[in-house]
Amino acid sequence: AVPTPPPTQGDTEYGPPGNNTPHAPQSAPQTPGADTDQPLPLGSRIGKHKEYTIEKYLGKGGFGHTYLVSNGKVKHVVKECAPLHFSQRDANGAIHPIPGCENDFNKLREDFSNEIDTLNAASGKDKCIVHLVDEFDDNHTKYYVMEYLPGGSGLVLRHKKGRALNEDELKKVLDDLLGALEALHAANIIHRDIKPQNIMLTESGDSVLIDFGSACFMWKKAKAIRAASPHWAPPEEFAADYTVKIGPHTDLYE
Repeated sequence: AVPTPPPTQGDTEYGPPGNNTPHAPQSAPQTPGADTDQPLPLGSRIGKHKEYTIEKYLGKGGFGHTYLVSNGKVKHVVKECAPLHFSQRDANGAIHPIPGCENDFNKLREDFSNEIDTLNAASGKDKCIVHLVDEFDDNHTKYYVMEYLPGGSGLVLRHKKGRALNEDELKKVLDDLLGALEALHAANIIHRDIKPQNIMLTESGDSVLIDFGSACFMWKKAKAIRAASPHWAPPEEFAADYTVKIGPHTDLYE
C-alpha cells in the first residue's frame, strides 16, 4: 500500500507547490550540516542569468518551495523543485538528494518536469489558465516561473477572511472554470485537481486555474493520484490497482 502524503504548510496566493509525495522514511539518512526543509533566503538571485530576485517566501509543499520574485519591475511566482523529505540544501543553496533517497528524489524530479511540460502545453490556451513565463535549471535543481496575479487570492483564503461569494460571483467562477476546462480538454489535458485551493480570484473578477502538479495528457496511461484530494477527487482517482480511466469527466466531477 502507498502511504498518504504529508500535509503541506502555508496558505499562499498560489497554494502549496504540489502535495503528491509519499511520507518520508522513518529514519531518512541526512548529510551532517545539511537542511532538508530550508528555502532560499530573501534577496537570493536565481535564473539562467540570475535575473530573478526572491522578494517573498510563499510556502512549501511536497515538491518544494514557492517564491514571489522580481525581474526588474515585473513580479512573478517561482516554484522550486526540492522534494520534501528526500532532498537537502547545501551551504551554497544547491539541492541534493538525501543519501539513500536517490530513487525517490529522481522520481519526484521527473514528476516536476512533467508538471512543467503539461503547464507549458496548457499555457496560453485560455485567459483563465495560469501562464507559464519561464523555466530553468539552477542550484542543481529545476524551477519554473508563472505569471503573478496582483491582488489575487484563493477561494479558501477569501472564505477565511469572511468574504463569501454571492450568486453572481459564483456563476462567474463556474463560467471561467468551464471555459478553462474546455480549452484544456481540447488540448488533451486533464487537470485532475479542481478544488477551491487551486482557483485564484483576480482583482478584475476573473478566476484563474493553477497547480498542474497532478495534470496529465489524455493519451498517456495515468496512475491514480495517491494524494487525491478528499471530497473533491472522483472515485476513479482512488483505484486500488493504480490504473484509472480518466477523461474530461474527471475534471467535471471535481
